[in-house]
Order: sequence, then C-alpha cells, then structure tokens
Amino acid sequence: PRRLIVENADAEHAVRVWARAGEAPDLTTRDAIVASIVRPDMSDEKKALALWSALATWRHNDFAAAADLEASDPVKLLGVYGFGFCNDVSHALASLLERAGLRARVVAWPQHTVVEARIDGRWRLLDADLGRVYRTRSGELASVADVFARRTTAAFSPLGEVPLAQERFDFAY
Repeated sequence: PRRLIVENADAEHAVRVWARAGEAPDLTTRDAIVASIVRPDMSDEKKALALWSALATWRHNDFAAAADLEASDPVKLLGVYGFGFCNDVSHALASLLERAGLRARVVAWPQHTVVEARIDGRWRLLDADLGRVYRTRSGELASVADVFARRTTAAFSPLGEVPLAQERFDFAY
C-alpha cells in the first residue's frame, strides 16, 4: 500500500495543501473550477454541458448538506460536502455558468429545482441533480417549457443517451 503523509513542520506558518487525482477538477475556488473544466475555444453550449456534467458527476444526490445557502457554494458543495439536494446543485451550477460568461437562472417548482442557461438566445435546461439534459426534435437543448410540454425527443446523462421511456417525468417534471 502507498501512503501520503503531510506534516506542517513550521510552527509559525500554516501550509495549505490541496491534492487532486488525475482529471479531477480543481475545487479550490469558483474560478479554478471553471478554468479546470471549461476551455476558451468551447461554444456556449459546450461550456454549459461541461459544467453540468462535472456537477452531475462530482456531487452525490443525498439529503441537504446545510440548512442555509452554504451548500450552494460550488467550492463547498463539491470540495467539502460532496452531496446535496437539487436546490444546492442548481445554485452552484448557476454560479459556475455565470463565471464562465453565460447567463443563468434557477427555476423551481414544488417538486424540483433546475438551472436554465441562456444559449443561442434561448433558455436551455440543465438538470445536474438528476443528471439530465433533453433535446428537441431539431436537436437543440430543451428548455423547462419544452420538457413540461413534452417536446423532447431525447434524454442524455453524462454517460450518454437515456431512452425517454426510462425517464420518470412524473417524478420531477
């Protein structure tokens, strides 16, 4: 077995240590998270999907991590807690999308909370909690309105396409 021992031998100065494995995003600050996931040459849709995928992948869906908005901070949500509800991950994703230069809004109804990002002049749904995005017949990312009106023809998770027949629209949408 391998071990890593970190010891602060200097009694006068505290040392801040951060370790991350391979392709893991840098979770030290919001700007670092965005910089480690988004590339400048990406389109707005690719930026939004990259950030959505990171939050859907790096956060476990579980009970609320904190009673206030603390868990909505992406640094704390991903780097400290690692879990939270739909409202936590939606606010965290919206803040990262805005750091990446996209307009974002949090959309909530009694059963669920998601993010919409403004891409190509339209609002597009990014559900990092359930790990889903949807596409319309024309291939564009769907909006919340498109999903509620059942104008979607495909669903995707960070791992690929999900048959619409397997979607639990009655649960959240």
